[in-house]
Amino acid sequence: MNLLQIRDKARRLCNITNTTTITNGTLSADINTAYNLLCNYVVELNEDFFEQQKVKNNLVANTALYSLPADFLKLKQVRVAYSAPTDEGDYKVATSYDPTGVTNVDIDEEEISTSNPVVDITNTKIRIKPTPDTNVTNGYELYYIARPTALVATGDIPVLQLDWHHLMSIYPAKEACSQFGDWNRYSVLEREWEKGIDKMKKALASRDLNRPLRFKNPIEQVVNKKTTELWG
Repeated sequence: MNLLQIRDKARRLCNITNTTTITNGTLSADINTAYNLLCNYVVELNEDFFEQQKVKNNLVANTALYSLPADFLKLKQVRVAYSAPTDEGDYKVATSYDPTGVTNVDIDEEEISTSNPVVDITNTKIRIKPTPDTNVTNGYELYYIARPTALVATGDIPVLQLDWHHLMSIYPAKEACSQFGDWNRYSVLEREWEKGIDKMKKALASRDLNRPLRFKNPIEQVVNKKTTELWG
């Protein structure tokens, strides 16, 4: 479904076809809110079929906090180089840490090896430790899942399975019913929204695209309808 189709279905669901009562802009804003919510749910289930980005940024002397990209949705990996990198091999993969677990700042953060950097996500910032002593051009690489671009043109299509596009009509429809006090219709749509989210989560939970790859044993044996497999 494209934005126009999603919007038209939302109007049918809330029974408000008058574009003066509810403008297309208002509906589109609620549709994009639903889009963001669905994307967050999908990422929480360890799915990563959204676009992945890699950006390089500079390390700044005596600075540990750096801004995340505006379209940041989920972190995949951080790689850090404390001296000017000349190729990808100069970067070290950072591991995550929790600042609340730090008991000695020098030992736990500042004196750790630059070969084993640690990072933490704080709201819209990423904290990199140890704090760099010098400026480093392209000092860290950020691999992340990018939030899909908002739907603006009527022909824009969400980057979601077609099975879940209808949920993007239900959400703005229920919001419209709430705005105009149509509580019976709102209750029905709210249940449909919650039921749809639950169904989506159950359908995606078993996929886990980031699980270890599974390789079948070339000498595969089937015993009592059970397949013996090797796990990589």
